[in-house]
Amino acid sequence: MRNSCFIFVLFIIIGCSNNDDEIVDYAGNAILGDWILDSEYTFDPDFPESPIPALMDGCEGKLTYSFQSDGTFNVEYFERDEQNCISRGVNSGEWTVVSDSVYTFKPSFKINQTGVLSGKYYALFSEDLQAMALMNVNNSTKEIVYFKE
Repeated sequence: MRNSCFIFVLFIIIGCSNNDDEIVDYAGNAILGDWILDSEYTFDPDFPESPIPALMDGCEGKLTYSFQSDGTFNVEYFERDEQNCISRGVNSGEWTVVSDSVYTFKPSFKINQTGVLSGKYYALFSEDLQAMALMNVNNSTKEIVYFKE
């Protein structure tokens, strides 16, 4: 998988950190723009080097976030309707930067779907700013990966 190394590096950085300030988002406004869900992983603390991918159908992989500079975001999510992926609409929310590498996401909606963000997340961006990995501050056993659309 194209993001296995990226995921492993994020897990090691976050797993070894005792202080939020040790992880730095050098990209600044890297989160701005459109992002599409690539994958979600669970980490077994006994085997952190072997992330377990979440089972996603093709519809969940279409989930798209659009982050604006005014601190708002829109998210479009999809569900399978018999054999087709159907958009279930666009919802909005707010995002803020808590520190150099910690973001808070406050959706204005409730949905339980792979890739939907709510709460505080550590963020790590690829050097070319085309990939973003997020790990919930309160649950470091899951990681969500997005790619620029």
